[in-house]
Amino acid sequence: MKLSRTGLILAVASPLIAILVIFGVIVLTQDSNITDFDLDVFDFESCAAKGYPIMESFPRQCRTDDGRLFTEILQPNAFYHSQDSLVNYLVTSTNI
Repeated sequence: MKLSRTGLILAVASPLIAILVIFGVIVLTQDSNITDFDLDVFDFESCAAKGYPIMESFPRQCRTDDGRLFTEILQPNAFYHSQDSLVNYLVTSTNI
C-alpha cells in the first residue's frame, strides 16, 4: 500500500506534534510549581517566623507546605535545653 505525499507528511508530523504538546504541558506544569515557593522562606529562622511547623528534633527542623526542610544551625560551645528530657546539650565545634 502506497501512501500519498500528504498521507506521508501527516504520518510523520502527527506524532511529532503530539510529542511537542506533551512536552509543553510538562514544562508549563513544572514552571507553575516553581512559582509556588514562598520566596521569603530561605532558612530555619525565616521558616519558623512564618509559622510553619517546627519538628521536635535536635537540632530542630522546620518544614514548609511545599516540602522544603530547613535545619536549625547551632552555635559551637552553646548550651541547649531540651524541655522533654530536661537535659542540657553541649554542642561542640567539629574543628579540631
